[in-house]
Amino acid sequence: MSDSKTLPALIREASEIANLLAESSGEITPEIELLLELNGAQLSAKIDAYFCVLQELEARAAIARTRAQDWMSFAESSERSAENMRSRILSAMSALELAEISGNEVTFRRQANPPTCVIEDEMEIPGEYITTEQKTITHIEKRKIAADIRAGKTVPGARLERGERLVARPSTKRIQT
Repeated sequence: MSDSKTLPALIREASEIANLLAESSGEITPEIELLLELNGAQLSAKIDAYFCVLQELEARAAIARTRAQDWMSFAESSERSAENMRSRILSAMSALELAEISGNEVTFRRQANPPTCVIEDEMEIPGEYITTEQKTITHIEKRKIAADIRAGKTVPGARLERGERLVARPSTKRIQT
């Protein structure tokens, strides 16, 4: 495929062929016929190749997302297991009233944490220790704005914009063997 052309190059070439057709008043000369045939075959093959690569990339992305979810689950499970193990070691040391326990390469030591405040009954806490926060959540109703703009209403700060997406569907051309 050393003489393979890029998709943009093939599209430019098709545009040049259209210009040649316009210059010849629509007459398809044998040279133009050959150019059309070659360009059409190369363009069709290139589009099909792009579709195959696109599907492969989408499949890889789906696999990667699944693997990422699996790894996140594994990480969470590992963290829970480590915390459970830490808790068991601390519980065993507490039950045996040991401040320290050593293996061949590691020593575990019990250490007191800084004191934390525990609220036993919120109703008994004096007002000087209580603050009330009110959260305001703003939601812009885009669907309503879009409907109003479509109906002809002007909405300051908003406009409709049409994007585009790529849709792939099977070709209706017959496969030639």
